[in-house]
Amino acid sequence: EIGAAANRAELLSEGIAEKGAQVIVIAQMPNYPSGKFYHPYHKKFWRITKDKKHNIDLLRVPVIPSSRKTVFGRIINYLSYLFTSLIASFFIPKIDLIISSSPPPGSIVVGFLNKLVRGKPLLLDARDIMSEYQTIKPNSLFFKLFSTVLDKIAFWSASVIITVTESLAEHIENITGHNKEVVTVRNALNLARINRQTGKI
Repeated sequence: EIGAAANRAELLSEGIAEKGAQVIVIAQMPNYPSGKFYHPYHKKFWRITKDKKHNIDLLRVPVIPSSRKTVFGRIINYLSYLFTSLIASFFIPKIDLIISSSPPPGSIVVGFLNKLVRGKPLLLDARDIMSEYQTIKPNSLFFKLFSTVLDKIAFWSASVIITVTESLAEHIENITGHNKEVVTVRNALNLARINRQTGKI
């Protein structure tokens, strides 16, 4: 799928794989931003794609598709991904490191539960602070509690936290009381993917 989060996850995965690690990524079937499954995923219940060049296995799980233009659509999409990705994660027999992203909420929960069950370290890629999404629904007590709890789960369970800017890293350090290692890993671009004739990726 298109978007900053997908691009960041892809480059992080490739960077880790280049160090010699076997990387398994759990992602939903591509459906954003149209809200419909794209070819050739529209007739698949689940799909495993192997990137032999980078030593990455991409496990795509089914979700309820959404264009995410409404809060309800986002919630249904995120909940379905939480459920299917959690099930898929426990079919991975052996892992040494868990990586989760914040947001979306489902990734936080799946990473947290896998750390509890497997007892393995968790690296959190904190691109945003979930509790700061309260401005979307400032009068909703449930939304306030939900986003605050998600942040506490994410930061408490993380062994190491990476984020995109130094200012956000400082903000997270203040939230965690400087009890967590927070590292800035900026977004990047793989120049090898740019077509030198057209200038497009």
